[in-house]
Amino acid sequence: MTDTTYSVFDASINRLLGVYDTEDQALDVVTALLRVNSDDYADDLVVGCLPSDGAGDPLTGNELRARVRYDATAS
Repeated sequence: MTDTTYSVFDASINRLLGVYDTEDQALDVVTALLRVNSDDYADDLVVGCLPSDGAGDPLTGNELRARVRYDATAS
């Protein structure tokens, strides 16, 4: 078993927004950020996975939008 963390980073302002224990938690944060900003904000966001045995591939832009549970019509 590895200790994996997921970070949400805003590359446009070079700021770490948070580190989470699960991918679902990180994607929930991204979903909330897209709701209050716009889908385009996903181009600035990076969700990175850092397993204890090395870095995973980051999600950003279209790949990130495809992974979040985001519905623009939801209130």
